[in-house]
Amino acid sequence: MEITLLIVRLGLAGVFLIAGIAKLTDPAGTRRAISSFGIPASSAAPLGWALPLAEIATAVGLMPASSAWWAAVAALCLLLMFSAAIGINLARGRRPDCHCFGQIHSEPIGAPTLVRNVVFATAAGLIVAQGQDSGGPSIVAFLSAITSGQAMVAMLGIVLVLGLTGVGWFVIHLARQNGRLLLRMEAIESRLEALGLSQQDQIGLPIGTPAPEFELPDLSGTRIGLKDLTRQNKPVLLIFAAPNCPPCSDLLPDIARWQRDHNDRLTIALISQGTPQENLAKNAQNGALLMLLQNDREVSRAYMAEGTPSAVIVLPDGTIGSSLALGGEAIASLTTRMAASIETHTGLALGSDAIPFELPDLDGNEVSLSQFRGRHVLLIFFNPDCGYCVQMIPDLAKLPVDGSADTPLPLIISAGSLESNRRMADTHALRCRLLLQGRSNIAASYGANGTPMGYLLDDQGRIRSELAAGSQALMELAVLRDRVGDGVPVKASSNGAGTALVRV
Repeated sequence: MEITLLIVRLGLAGVFLIAGIAKLTDPAGTRRAISSFGIPASSAAPLGWALPLAEIATAVGLMPASSAWWAAVAALCLLLMFSAAIGINLARGRRPDCHCFGQIHSEPIGAPTLVRNVVFATAAGLIVAQGQDSGGPSIVAFLSAITSGQAMVAMLGIVLVLGLTGVGWFVIHLARQNGRLLLRMEAIESRLEALGLSQQDQIGLPIGTPAPEFELPDLSGTRIGLKDLTRQNKPVLLIFAAPNCPPCSDLLPDIARWQRDHNDRLTIALISQGTPQENLAKNAQNGALLMLLQNDREVSRAYMAEGTPSAVIVLPDGTIGSSLALGGEAIASLTTRMAASIETHTGLALGSDAIPFELPDLDGNEVSLSQFRGRHVLLIFFNPDCGYCVQMIPDLAKLPVDGSADTPLPLIISAGSLESNRRMADTHALRCRLLLQGRSNIAASYGANGTPMGYLLDDQGRIRSELAAGSQALMELAVLRDRVGDGVPVKASSNGAGTALVRV
């Protein structure tokens, strides 16, 4: 039994010593881990030093027989405290990184983490249960009693075990890292395949990484940023050019044509250099292109666009969507492929009757479109799991629903479960009438194959706007003051930096 207790003490001492030293060598990570368990930030800093020091002291105390029992009590208390913190967070549905062994091994907590702590606590409890005078033999006395041959064999065994453990940990860590990389690559390849693009011969920023933010003046001095360009939920084609670049000048008529032909599916922005005067003449000859001016190629360098003309796609979520295309032919090919890959949203014809429906609301009451005759209606197709939909919830919550004659009545047709929609409505105090689409095909019958999308309906239930795609276009319909009761429809018209409503 004494040998067993000695082995248990050595094992626990090794665990606490490794954990303490690993945490001390990564103080920032230790503080973050402590905070992620719900500890106030003001306490995380001192605990970030106190905890690893306590673990090291416990490890040292487990070595001599005279202090082993007290150190085992300390180990048991620490392990019970760790187990309680892990159990509380798991019960709340949270899985912060344990950072138990610093940078050596850190992963989100789970049942295995709790089981491991219970095993260590049982080992500490075994020593405590033997009593203060029964912690096992002294390590010094044990080592002095063995022969040199036994010591050599023991040392080789320890080195072998440590080596195998290290190799095993490295292989597992490498396999996990490789798995994460493979999953990432598969996701990027699937995304590129859907867009009709290729990852071969990658030039420029890596596909899938966040696009560098910028804000530049246009030829009139109005400052426009990347967020303004992506706000319409369309991909953005950034073309890098220079006023004294002959190939860039030759490409301008093509850029003007692409802007006309693909305006409904692609936002095109030309990023040039020089003064507004240098660029105005060429711009006027080619149909008022959206042209932004950088000072000293700072945006070109951020996008690794060293030559002109060159171009890159930025997806609506603000990430890089293509390799850098160099030269007019490559840019033309990129533009054509990108425009062809995007499905346009035509929707129902202006002036046609809205398709009738009857759907349940959150309380289970059946609601039909005909109930809203006499009111202008903003019909919104929605999904609580759609990031763009979630972003517009605060604006939706502010819309008047009291029957005001100045604004259309918002009516949301949402996908998803009753629970997710009710939780969303309660969380954001959403007062709009919300109907559940369920398994019906209402959105598809309206030509709305994405979210958020919608229409403006007049008081006779007729379509009075083109299919609006994206939160900005919908919110502009929501605050429309120019009445449509005279039968004049409206539609969304993009000007390159935003969406405006115009008479048609």
